[in-house]
Formats: sequence, structure tokens, C-alpha cells
Amino acid sequence: VENVLEEERLVGISQKAFDQLSKQCQNILHYFYIEDRKMADIAVIMQLANPNVAKVMKFRCLNKLTTIAQSLFKTVNNGGR
Repeated sequence: VENVLEEERLVGISQKAFDQLSKQCQNILHYFYIEDRKMADIAVIMQLANPNVAKVMKFRCLNKLTTIAQSLFKTVNNGGR
């Protein structure tokens, strides 16, 4: 029961962090991780110059997501302080 509650809490934090990303970051992460698309496909869909631009963008968006999630996690663990 405790593990389920902890997992639900972490999923909630992850969703809040994802919601704080720009729509462009949400889209690229969704295409890559949820739809399992290749960078070349993502570049075409998002009208980016080439797959390398998509790759750099995904990297930056994932870093931003991680930073936001860590910040939210710290806030939750400190009782909202």
C-alpha cells in the first residue's frame, strides 16, 4: 500500500512537471517517449531543420523536465515550503 501511494505521488509530481513545460517540449517528449518516433520523423512533424535539431531540443526539454520535477519533489518533501 505504501509503495502504491509513493508511486502515485511520484506520477503526480511528474505530471505537474510535464504540464509546466512549453507545448513544444511536451510534443517532442510525447513523440519520442510515448509514440516511440524516430528523430527524423519528429523533425518533419515539428518542422525542424533536421533530426539533430530535434535531438538537441529533446535533450534540453528532458533536462528542463528533470529540473522542474526535482524542484517540485523538494517542495513536496519540505511540506510545501
